[in-house]
Amino acid sequence: MRPAPGHRLAAADPKTQPDDAGDVDDTVADPKSLDVLQTISGVGRRRAQALINAGYESVGSLREAPVEEIAAVESVSESVAVQIKTDIEPSPTNKAALHSDGGYGVTD
Repeated sequence: MRPAPGHRLAAADPKTQPDDAGDVDDTVADPKSLDVLQTISGVGRRRAQALINAGYESVGSLREAPVEEIAAVESVSESVAVQIKTDIEPSPTNKAALHSDGGYGVTD
C-alpha cells in the first residue's frame, strides 16, 4: 500500500528495533566485556557495543548508572534500560548478575 500524497513514512527508530539489526563496530578494547554485556536480557551484540562505546564496560558500571543515562545510549530505549536494570539485580538465578566464581556482581 502506498502512502497518501504528501504523507511521509516515518523512519524506524533504532531504539525500538531488534538488537541484531544494524551494523556493529567490532573494535572492542575488551572482547570479554562484549560477552558479559550480552548475557543481559535485551542486550545483543549491537547494544552491548553501544553500551561499551558509552563507557559501560561491566555489569557493575550499569548498576551504578540511572535508567535515564542508560536510555540515552544509542539503540537503548527507556523500556530496554529498565529491562537492563531489572536483569542485573543480584539474585541466585540471574546469570548476568552472578559472578563466575559464585559471588554476586561483575566488577570492573
